Amino acid sequence: MIDRLTPALALLVAVAAPSALAQTDALRGTWSGSWTPEGGIRDAVTVRFEIIDDELTGEIVNPENVEFDTIAFDPDDLSVVAEAGDFRIEARIEDETRLNGTFSQGESTGQMRLTKWTFVPRIR
Repeated sequence: MIDRLTPALALLVAVAAPSALAQTDALRGTWSGSWTPEGGIRDAVTVRFEIIDDELTGEIVNPENVEFDTIAFDPDDLSVVAEAGDFRIEARIEDETRLNGTFSQGESTGQMRLTKWTFVPRIR
């Protein structure tokens, strides 16, 4: 009896427990908005996260185009910490379409508010 249950149990576990990489879908995509450094003027920010060859990668598109050196994503609380040169992002996904937190460039740190892009194809 146990021999019959083992394959079924293994299949159930495989289906019920998606890989950590699959859980990054919440983060994958292009996010755009702004950040306001303390005592400064609001500036545009765009970041992109992708999965390439089973690895989470990404880049800051704006204010400078630079690839992330490190990305740490926690699928349990939807938080991300990403670094690219002297840039650092510490944020959390809220309501599936907002990425809010802090953005730093060198010594300047401020609040960041980004929205996930959506694409609706033209119907012809």
